[in-house]
Amino acid sequence: MRGLTTAASIWATCSLGVAVGVGRYLLAVGATVLVGVTLGGLRAARDLLRRWAVSREEFTLMTRGSFDLEQVAELARREGVSVRGLDREPADGGDRVVLVARLPRRYPPERLLEALTRFPHVREVEWDG
Repeated sequence: MRGLTTAASIWATCSLGVAVGVGRYLLAVGATVLVGVTLGGLRAARDLLRRWAVSREEFTLMTRGSFDLEQVAELARREGVSVRGLDREPADGGDRVVLVARLPRRYPPERLLEALTRFPHVREVEWDG
């Protein structure tokens, strides 16, 4: 959706520039208001839907030494997060652990990201969000 609204915003900006360039100032002002209200309304609708939606997120942990995957499972249970996938792949100097999780409603992914970074032997956590 982000790419679609960005492309539409660029198109609308170009159209407004053309309207101003040919001297149609009233049309340009009206269109500017219409575009602003539309984008603001779409953002509000997106935020409302995100607030009530259940999300699926993917986290990648880069670990060093021995890392117990049971720690991740225990954290998920405590937080009410449903684990959809948990894979471990050997990497340079440690492992790469990919966690696919379904988060409860209104649960901020940043909260789980922060909790994962606090584990011992975790060097880095990436979130595809």
